[in-house]
Amino acid sequence: MKVKAFLLTGVALCTLSLSSAFAKSAPDIHVMSVNRGAVVKSVMTHKTATNQTSTIAVTTDISTSADYKKKTDLTKTYYAWVTQASDLCAEIPKEKIKVSAKKTKYASLSTHIATYPGSDYGCSTTVSTYGDVYDLTTKTAVKKKDKFESYLTAKVTLQGTKYDLKLVLDVTVPIGT
Repeated sequence: MKVKAFLLTGVALCTLSLSSAFAKSAPDIHVMSVNRGAVVKSVMTHKTATNQTSTIAVTTDISTSADYKKKTDLTKTYYAWVTQASDLCAEIPKEKIKVSAKKTKYASLSTHIATYPGSDYGCSTTVSTYGDVYDLTTKTAVKKKDKFESYLTAKVTLQGTKYDLKLVLDVTVPIGT
């Protein structure tokens, strides 16, 4: 059985906007979740900080039988920073994803960069999103919850202002529920 989130289709988005204290017309900076179509969350905040950290809580469950000792993409954890709301074509280059630890009590963790043909989104270049991979290592974890954090970071200069961006995903994984 795949991650239940796999049933969602298309582009979901979570929008976090920043505005620069140094520019009259500050750029918007957003983070989008590509989660096969449904809007999971839509949040907008206006901040003047050039060092921006935002946190999103994500819950995505797995089965124990089908996902035991199998690397499983946690589809609700795939995000990308963009400079225009709902537009993956405006992706910020040089993003990085990492997890807080390589292992949890019940699994091994890693990251993955998913790429899609830009033509699927009306873009001239390939589109990338960054997410987490969960490898269940304990079969006795039925009806338990696992937790970890992952971090999507990017650095970008827009309208002459440098931005350091960090998205913290507080991930909860109910197992076999």
